[in-house]
Amino acid sequence: MLTTSADLRHARPALYTVYCELVRQVWNRTTLAAEDMVDALTFPDCPEHSSDALVPDRHAMAVDILSRASFNMPELSREAALRTIWRRVFLSDDWQDIHARLSANVPDRVLRAVLVSTNLYATLHSCLVARGLAHPDWFLPPVESFAASDMEYQVSTRLASRFVRPAATPSPDAHPPPSTTTAALRKDYAAEDECLRVAIEHGLGEYYDEILRI
Repeated sequence: MLTTSADLRHARPALYTVYCELVRQVWNRTTLAAEDMVDALTFPDCPEHSSDALVPDRHAMAVDILSRASFNMPELSREAALRTIWRRVFLSDDWQDIHARLSANVPDRVLRAVLVSTNLYATLHSCLVARGLAHPDWFLPPVESFAASDMEYQVSTRLASRFVRPAATPSPDAHPPPSTTTAALRKDYAAEDECLRVAIEHGLGEYYDEILRI
């Protein structure tokens, strides 16, 4: 996994801590749950790796893993994981730059060339063609991929407990995760949502539809 991104470490420190914990589990040969595998495969990459062919392949692999594991997952968990995947797929491209390149009346061949070069196109192609995943079952448009829909589940149910160090002697009066931890996780997910909102403002929804037509 290539994620040692300063963007993740400094801009989303709580999620970076989650990522480090997942790496530790992998090194200790601990089998990750499907939702944890989704996180490990989709966390942001270093800028120099953001256009690497492995990025969309990892994203498509995350969708594939989720599709195979979903029968043993609660619906809330499955939907939250699917939103996480597609949100991070969308955020793996610079839609402000793409919009600037396509905002003029460019020829169709230029539009196609730019969109085909995106991580989004490569991920969709891998999911639909190489892996044969059913559309629309395992796909979400940008407007349905915000973390806000699953915020309490992701923060309070799934992740916050990982920030609590186990006591030497288990106690029924164990304290919940500190409020600073849950606040930090919410802040990191809100940052992802803000990036997605900006991408949508720069035409992501229309580009997503166009890529599906290509």
